[in-house]
Amino acid sequence: MTLITEGAAHRLADDLGLFGEPAFEHRSFMLDISRDRVPTQETLKWLIDLLATLRYTELQLYVEHTFSFRGHRTVWGSASPITHSEVAELVSYGRERGLELVANLNTFGHMERWLAHPSYRERAECPEGPPQHLRSIVPGPACLAPTDENARFAVELSRELVTATRGQRLMIGGDEPFELGFGRASAEVGRVGRDAVYRTHLGRILRPLIDDGFEVLFWGDQFRTDAASIEWIPEGATVVIWHYEAPQDEGQGVDGLPDDIKEFLGYPGDGHLGFAAHARLALDSNKTVWLACGTSSWNSFVGRNDNAARNIDDAATVGADRGARGLMLTDWGDNGHWQPLVVSLPSIVRAAVAGWNGRAVSPDVDIGGAIDVLLSAPAGTGALHTSVWSPSSASTSRRSASGVSRPT
Repeated sequence: MTLITEGAAHRLADDLGLFGEPAFEHRSFMLDISRDRVPTQETLKWLIDLLATLRYTELQLYVEHTFSFRGHRTVWGSASPITHSEVAELVSYGRERGLELVANLNTFGHMERWLAHPSYRERAECPEGPPQHLRSIVPGPACLAPTDENARFAVELSRELVTATRGQRLMIGGDEPFELGFGRASAEVGRVGRDAVYRTHLGRILRPLIDDGFEVLFWGDQFRTDAASIEWIPEGATVVIWHYEAPQDEGQGVDGLPDDIKEFLGYPGDGHLGFAAHARLALDSNKTVWLACGTSSWNSFVGRNDNAARNIDDAATVGADRGARGLMLTDWGDNGHWQPLVVSLPSIVRAAVAGWNGRAVSPDVDIGGAIDVLLSAPAGTGALHTSVWSPSSASTSRRSASGVSRPT
């Protein structure tokens, strides 16, 4: 499959300023394939071509239950999983184009698709469900209890997925363990504190994989307000600080949440400042740090492109100024992934430019024109071009991760 000719790709790279030395060693795009849209191989190959043309270095496919883990058919049997052979095909396809496919899964929180099944329920921190005040966030069990057995389980899943990708790097998640301390670990949390329990369990997952020789990425939302947590991060682990809102005035947007909710989420007191606040402690340290911004497309049909643009610019500027090694653009599927992939194209192009140059994207950069070129579409129509929905025909559609048929 060819996106555009080699000559057109070089001209586009020149037009976008993708030449010289990049500001970030790692320029990653992450696509949620678990909630609920599972792309076809054809769509994923199209995406690989797109990212390679824009000089990204890697693609991460976020997996909760949509990989055919051996011995766990109960979890993925109705979820249209990507198989081992399909991953192998994508790895080879990407490497031919200079793009790595990097393993990405969750191993602590966000395990509700596993814990919904009776045979896995006893692994939960709260097998009967979270306390009432959390049920608007997590209606059912979603967090694994911090036990040695669950750590071995998480390491086993991680090893299987990273072996399939034939890579030396993987992302193990670890974000938003909302129920932690309200169930089986409540006594231990009462004794040593929630942060200590979280770090101990995360370490049980990180260290065996580091010992295997992998660079292990994890989400850093539990590491935004405590310098001691940052110092705890072991050698070989990379903290990825995520934040998906543009810098705002004090009291606006997420900063307007009640203080107790912000504290529970690990939100810094000056979080309205953006990455300057959220990544401050990590970037002040000697640890390896990536920053993760977002397409702002999830929980929507047409996205929030203005917020995405400013969030991407913020991540690139702060990250380049402060020595972050990687910039990741995330495209989540919260509450069903109703947005089509076309909605994320402006952000994918923008993050390619910002990630290469390490600064806010100039208004002179023609994002829309780049989309026209990438899709070989008439001038001014690229963002509406239907090829992004399904590169050839409706036969590329695949059942979704929830068992409901949706377009790719």
